[in-house]
Amino acid sequence: MDTIMAGLDDQIRTNILILDACRNNPMAPQVASAGPSRGIEAGSGLAAPTSLGSGSTLGAGTLIAYATAPGQVALDGEGANSPFSTALSRHVGTPGLEVQQMLTRVRAEVVAATKGKQV
Repeated sequence: MDTIMAGLDDQIRTNILILDACRNNPMAPQVASAGPSRGIEAGSGLAAPTSLGSGSTLGAGTLIAYATAPGQVALDGEGANSPFSTALSRHVGTPGLEVQQMLTRVRAEVVAATKGKQV
């Protein structure tokens, strides 16, 4: 994530980064049972970016949309796409819809589709 953000560090362009990658770590049970480790965390969900690279504008001009809340795991859903991807694909091409309105609609649809399990 930090590498991606560093590549988007630009004071001229507006960047929109949409991540539907908030998955659980399938190795978490093995890592947790192994005790303290050096390289792999046993937590779940996608971690927030820790830094944005040297000379960064601290994300100015970048909007990041996550599939779920920080530290949470996004659901895979029943179909070919996750609830987030399904809702995003339904709303992203709506003519005249501002990004904030589009993401609000996506969020509402995800909450409804997952019965509040994913926010």
